Amino acid sequence: MTVKYAYNVNIYDNQGRVIKKNIPKGTKFVVDRLEKTSFADQFIPEWASDGFYRIKGTTHWLVAVLVKVDKKLPLRDPQREENLNKYAYITRGAS
Repeated sequence: MTVKYAYNVNIYDNQGRVIKKNIPKGTKFVVDRLEKTSFADQFIPEWASDGFYRIKGTTHWLVAVLVKVDKKLPLRDPQREENLNKYAYITRGAS
């Protein structure tokens, strides 16, 4: 994955706080996940809905729309997945 803009590309921690500002255009990272993070609502809707890439082996994140990836990963939404698991349907077996 490569940073595609020369401005305003930051690395965020798992709370959505900037930990490194203005990553240079062309900087390469290895990522392992594309996710709608728990802190996504702190960002503009386009950024939040497209998700964040996690830098592999860390708890650091990059905004998906600001980077170019070689292979797009499936977008995960852990909060939605958790809610679906809480409300699983109970079916009645045959008598």
